[in-house]
Amino acid sequence: MVGVFGETTGHYALQCMMDRMSRDPSGREILKDRPRINSSSVDMDYLRGLPNDTVGNCYVNFMDKYGLCADSRAQVRYVDSTELAYVMQRYREVHDLVHAINGMGT
Repeated sequence: MVGVFGETTGHYALQCMMDRMSRDPSGREILKDRPRINSSSVDMDYLRGLPNDTVGNCYVNFMDKYGLCADSRAQVRYVDSTELAYVMQRYREVHDLVHAINGMGT
């Protein structure tokens, strides 16, 4: 429900995020390549084998601790612009990564 609300009311915020990404070299590359964080693109078993002080291991430990999977985030359905829909999807997919890196719970 919260995700749908964000899609239907968040046009201005999504536009601001996309504009900010467009001004950064890494952001531009992400917008161009449109990488995803899901079970097709992330090998969780590989991440489990990484050293404890890596982002990948931190992420997989967080996901395991809270019983989450990389495919848990719903697909964007109510954003008309394909560019802004990708920004929203990316925002959803990095959500757990941000929580893991910052030592936050769910």
